[in-house]
Amino acid sequence: MGMIHFADTRAIIYDPNLAELLTALDLVDPSSPSFTADDPLDEALEIFRRVDVGCLPVVDSLESQQVVGLVEQRDLLRTLHIRRPETTDSG
Repeated sequence: MGMIHFADTRAIIYDPNLAELLTALDLVDPSSPSFTADDPLDEALEIFRRVDVGCLPVVDSLESQQVVGLVEQRDLLRTLHIRRPETTDSG
């Protein structure tokens, strides 16, 4: 259905009246980006560059949008760093 962004929850965190009235559905952003498990990691990295989110839902297909997992930005960056061959200066 979408993601709930932390920035959107700040307004209600300290207001107990709002916290009791609102549901997750009230805060969900249906336009949040997602990607499939078959998409290259570079595509996820590009989404993280464009959109200020800490994680992305992984969906089985872009049509169904059935969430099968999450990828956190820090884990993706760590994986790409480990995969990148080290360069050496020979000069």
